[in-house]
Amino acid sequence: ICFVLGAGASKSSGIKTGGELAAVWLEDIKERMSDRPVLFQQFIDDNGIDINNPGVHYSTIYDECFGNDYDTGVEFINKEMEEAKPGYGYSVLAQILSKKHHNIVITTNFDSLTEEALFTYTPKRPLVCGHEALASFARPSLNRPLIVKIHRDRLFNPQSQSEEIGNISNAWVDALNQIFQNSTPIFIGYGGNDGSLMGYLDRVNSFNNVFWCERKGVTITERVKNFLEKKNGKLVEIDGFDELMF
Repeated sequence: ICFVLGAGASKSSGIKTGGELAAVWLEDIKERMSDRPVLFQQFIDDNGIDINNPGVHYSTIYDECFGNDYDTGVEFINKEMEEAKPGYGYSVLAQILSKKHHNIVITTNFDSLTEEALFTYTPKRPLVCGHEALASFARPSLNRPLIVKIHRDRLFNPQSQSEEIGNISNAWVDALNQIFQNSTPIFIGYGGNDGSLMGYLDRVNSFNNVFWCERKGVTITERVKNFLEKKNGKLVEIDGFDELMF
């Protein structure tokens, strides 16, 4: 198996989910347009944003909030993750990854929680591919864990803008093809709201099984539903990442 982690996996370690970040940014936009409420409503309407579920439009909201100030957006994300420490779930995941098999993590997260857990709780040193320029090195190995960061590491200009996460880099496609050829993915805390990884998943046909773990009470999107139906995948409701690993 391999693990596909989204922002929900890092919530218990003190990092906001994509939906929670989008909600913060949406409130900032609303405050910024407080003297022009019609303009704010037009932004909501034009982009079909559900204010009760802003995470689905994460990149659109990010673009509006930081589109003219890229560095501030990157700084915001880095500050959010600066002091986060691996929670219980990551400590257990590190033990699994330290073995010869089931030692691959693919993630849309920018944080360093997986590798920090491996450094802290195991003697294993992972290969971390936090940029598409390193994609050619992202090959399964029995000797060390592999961590693939589809949207880059937080220190390598993390990708959040619509044009950045709308499509997956061809370099990642080759690496993912090789990984998924022989691995069953377990999705944890991933909403499937990006066009890059989710776009790839919609196209790939190599899965033998798919397990999609979602927090109880959270409704998966129609896109994810269609993906699971097409791949004969199984939806697993969980209380959270820590509880799942326990």
